[in-house]
Amino acid sequence: MRSARFLAFLVLVAAVGCTGSASHLAAPRTEAPAPRASPSPTPLVRLPAIDLRAYLSERPPGWDPVARIPFGAQVSGLSFGSSNESATTEPSSFAIASDRSIWILDVGNSRIAHYSSGGRFLGAIGGLSRQARDIAFAGDQMWVIDQEQGILAGVPQEGGFKRLVFAEGTHVIHLLELMPGGTALVAHVDSESYVGLVGFGSEKFGVLDVTVGRVSLLSGIPLGGGRWVRVTNRGLSDPNELDVSFVSADVEQVQPFRLHVLTGGAPNGREISSVWGPVEFVVAGQDVWLIVAEAPSRPPDAHFGGGRWLLRVGTDGSPLVWERLPGPGIDDDEQFRHVAVGFDGRLYLMIMTRGGAQILRRR
Repeated sequence: MRSARFLAFLVLVAAVGCTGSASHLAAPRTEAPAPRASPSPTPLVRLPAIDLRAYLSERPPGWDPVARIPFGAQVSGLSFGSSNESATTEPSSFAIASDRSIWILDVGNSRIAHYSSGGRFLGAIGGLSRQARDIAFAGDQMWVIDQEQGILAGVPQEGGFKRLVFAEGTHVIHLLELMPGGTALVAHVDSESYVGLVGFGSEKFGVLDVTVGRVSLLSGIPLGGGRWVRVTNRGLSDPNELDVSFVSADVEQVQPFRLHVLTGGAPNGREISSVWGPVEFVVAGQDVWLIVAEAPSRPPDAHFGGGRWLLRVGTDGSPLVWERLPGPGIDDDEQFRHVAVGFDGRLYLMIMTRGGAQILRRR
């Protein structure tokens, strides 16, 4: 796993109009955003830290197979190509529709391929770039990260693209990731204009207004009812700590997590230095799922490999979940999204194998 996966991605967004009239795109519902300035301070309660241990020989818990989409040159196949001189070409993202059909961002073929819940090819929407990164549903509307530098493009039913540039003054707003779950179009965002803002966490989230090309920063990942989850990666100040804050109008509760990466399996194992961080965020009901990627930081430990872990935090009393995700059988450095939430509230996982992309559902 390349260390670049822990850095902010400079991406842009395109949209596919799955519903709405033929003459325009259906604009997603937006929630009342937090003010653009840093929010007013609320009483802060810092909870005792929770230690999370990632054992590199840990076996992932059960995920049920849903579909397997083969690689191949036929129209129903997905594109895959690897080279020592360039980045791997492979599917970069996927989404599950309300009918449980599967949409896969097939970058090598510049399209979104559509499959039934069992993997039967249903069709495709072409015309995307080979830099396409992410797809997600906001209600029944599917949105697609197509290129870089904050451009939102929609595909109405009559075809063609309608593009809109997102900017903050002279600064481009980078749309790093779309947030599956909910009806508002929310994205993980970054911009030079956000430097110095406090009270939002290190990871910024905002509602995208597709009518005027503006982003309204939120107090965190929205959970509804005036509640938010704020994520702060301590980075250089404490490279082993990740703070997850539960924010409301009355209080901010900060839950620190400290990550330990160990060789071997539980309860034994030798702790090693590592680089790690949250790389994906998914909302399912009142739960927020963070996909945390890690890799050894010292060259002598590189042979241990890395991996991804799933962390669930919630506001409804649901238990904490910390478990390893199934790993790929081949290089997946260019796969941007690994976990998506379906309309049934279940988590789905896409992993690359030597024969194709496999879709799994969490038990």
